[in-house]
Amino acid sequence: MFKIIAIVILSVRFLFDFGLHVLEYKSRNRGIPEELSDVYDEATYLKWKRYAAEKLLVSMIKDAVSFLFLLALLSSPLLSMAAMPIENPYTSAIVVLLVALGGDILLSMPFDYVRDIKIETKYGFNLSSVGTFLADQIKQVVISMGLVMGLTCLLVLIHQSLGDYTILLFSLILFGLVLAISFFYPFFSKIYNKFASLEEGELRDALTKMLESHRYHVRDIKVMDASRRTTKSNAYFTGFGKSKTIVLYDNLLRSMTKEQILAIFAHEMGHGLHKDTLKSSLVSLGQIVLIVVLAWLLLKFPEIYQDFGFSRVDYGFMIVLLLSVLLPLVVTLVGLAQHAMARKAEFRADKQAVEEGYGDDLVSALKTLFREDLGDLNPHPLVVKLTYTHPTLLERVCHIKAYQKERPTQAKASE
Repeated sequence: MFKIIAIVILSVRFLFDFGLHVLEYKSRNRGIPEELSDVYDEATYLKWKRYAAEKLLVSMIKDAVSFLFLLALLSSPLLSMAAMPIENPYTSAIVVLLVALGGDILLSMPFDYVRDIKIETKYGFNLSSVGTFLADQIKQVVISMGLVMGLTCLLVLIHQSLGDYTILLFSLILFGLVLAISFFYPFFSKIYNKFASLEEGELRDALTKMLESHRYHVRDIKVMDASRRTTKSNAYFTGFGKSKTIVLYDNLLRSMTKEQILAIFAHEMGHGLHKDTLKSSLVSLGQIVLIVVLAWLLLKFPEIYQDFGFSRVDYGFMIVLLLSVLLPLVVTLVGLAQHAMARKAEFRADKQAVEEGYGDDLVSALKTLFREDLGDLNPHPLVVKLTYTHPTLLERVCHIKAYQKERPTQAKASE
C-alpha cells in the first residue's frame, strides 16, 4: 500500500510539473503587452521564442528521465538489495543515498550541459568553458551530497539517542544551518565566483550616499565576476547583521547607465531596509519544522520500509522518500504562500527605488535586463502564481507607474 501511495504521489507531481511546462510552452504565443512593446523588436521576439522553447524542451526531457529513474527505484528492490547486507545504519544510509541521489545527479548532468552550455552558447549568453562547467558540477555534487549525508548521519544519531525528541533538536539544528548559510553566504559564494569591492569613484560615492541617507550599513558593495560564465546581468542583497552585502554583476556595470545602476541598487537596498532576508529565514523555520515532522512520521512506521523490501527502517531510504516524494508535494502547497510573499517583497523594493527618485530609471533598467537576457514578457498567470518568486515585468512596470502617481499626494500629506 505504501509503495502504491508513493508512486501515485511521485506520478501526480511529475504530471503537475509537466502541465506547467506545457503552459509555459504555449504561453510563448500570448503576444507582447502594449506597455512592453518597446522591449523586443520582431527579430528579438522570434529569437526569444526559439530560446524559450529549446530550454523548456530540455527541462521537460530531464524531468521525465528523473521521474522514470525514481519510479524504477521505488518499483524495484534495487535500493533494499543495496542496503540488505549492511548492518551499520550509517553505512546503509550512505549507500542508499549514493545510489538514489547520486544516480539522479549523474543522469541530470548531460541535460544541464545542453541547457546551460550548448543552448546558452547558441544564443550568445554563455562565456563558461567546459572545464568551468565540470568544476562547478563537481563542487555542487560534493557540497550537496556531503550536506545531505552529513545531516542524515546526524539524524541517525539523534533519532537513536532521543527518539521522539528528534523533532525539537533536529529542527533547531536545521534552522541554525539555514541562518548560518544566510549569514555566511557572502563567504560561501566565493567557492564559485570572485568578488571585488566596487572601486572608488563617482558611482561608489553615489551609492554610499544613498545608504548613508537611511543610516543603513552594509559590509561592502561587491562586484562579482559573472562575465566568467555569462553575459546576463543581475544584482542581489545577501546576508544580515555584519555580513550584509549588496552584490552587482560586472556585466551590470558595463551594460547599464549610472542612473539605472542607482535604481537597481535602491531596489536591493529596499530588501535590506525591509529585512527581507531575515523574514525569509523565519518563514524557512516553519518549513523546517514541517520537514522534520514528515521525517519523524516516516520513521514511526517500519512497515513503510517493509513494503519496499527493507527488513528494517533505513534512514537513507527515508531521505529518498522525503526529498523525492513528500517534499516536492509540500513545497508546491507551501510555495503558494511563500512565492506570494516574495513577490510582495519585490514590489516593496521597487517602491524604494521610486522613493529615491529612480522610478523611470528602474523601469528602463528592468526592460534592458529582460531584453538582454531574453526574459518572458507575458508568462501564463497560473505559472506565475505557482512558481514565480518575482512579479512579471508588466506587473512591476504598472506598479512602479502607479506608485509614482501616488507620491505627490503622499508628499503633501506629510508636509
